[in-house]
Amino acid sequence: MPEGRTKPIVFVVDDDNDVREGLKALLDSVEMRCEAFGSTKEFLQRELTDDPSCLILDVRLPGASGIDLQDELTSS
Repeated sequence: MPEGRTKPIVFVVDDDNDVREGLKALLDSVEMRCEAFGSTKEFLQRELTDDPSCLILDVRLPGASGIDLQDELTSS
């Protein structure tokens, strides 16, 4: 990675711990930066940065769904 650039990050939001940890382990195994969250609320508490990123999002979450989170992110 060129100097001064940060490694892209993959955010995983899924309420199923096995899925969340499995995806994190897979991404870690190919040396990708990953942060995993168990709910949309948990994800939104993280300070967002301008680092390149993508989001793997479970659409069926208890409380605020993945669709709710996507709507919130695209409206801000």
